[in-house]
Amino acid sequence: MPKTAKDNKTIKLSIYFWTNVNRKDDIELPKRTCWDSGFVDIVSNNRHSIRSGIHKNFNNIDELLGAIKDVLKRSSVKVVSSKKDKEYKEALKKMKESELI
Repeated sequence: MPKTAKDNKTIKLSIYFWTNVNRKDDIELPKRTCWDSGFVDIVSNNRHSIRSGIHKNFNNIDELLGAIKDVLKRSSVKVVSSKKDKEYKEALKKMKESELI
């Protein structure tokens, strides 16, 4: 992965998985082991006027995609579907909105 450039042209999300100790039973997870729950956090990016601090918890792997979509939506990031790429580019040329997810 390339190093972060001064002129960053990417939008980054961080995904964190819980690795906590169960204090009641004093059980610690082995190294390189995590729960299937955690949270998604967006990384600030001045180029795109994105501020960090928006996050969403997920309770299992199946909820991860929903958490990612929620964080992007709450950060006002519009995601263009690959299937609609051509339509989106044409709409930008005409200065009209395209179908976004």
